[in-house]
Amino acid sequence: MLIRELAYDTDEDQLDLLIDALEPEASEMIPVGDDIFLRRSIETGKIVGAVIENYSLWRSGQYMAKDMTPDLRTAYQHIVRYLNVVKNKNVAAV
Repeated sequence: MLIRELAYDTDEDQLDLLIDALEPEASEMIPVGDDIFLRRSIETGKIVGAVIENYSLWRSGQYMAKDMTPDLRTAYQHIVRYLNVVKNKNVAAV
């Protein structure tokens, strides 16, 4: 799983990630925890993105949903690891 792009909307306090896709595609939003959604491709069924609402308030692991399917859990855990690395790099740069 490769996070190819991320964008943060300061007005909406929303982080949008593009995963394993070169550009956004038609997808369904799957809630996996409070304010965290995975985007699953309508055509292929693969995870192609994620959205984290209220990102400034979000803390990794805080919202883990208990009833996720294995593929959604794997994608969620990958995103958490990635965001922790990004957060730690930003803290180290300050």
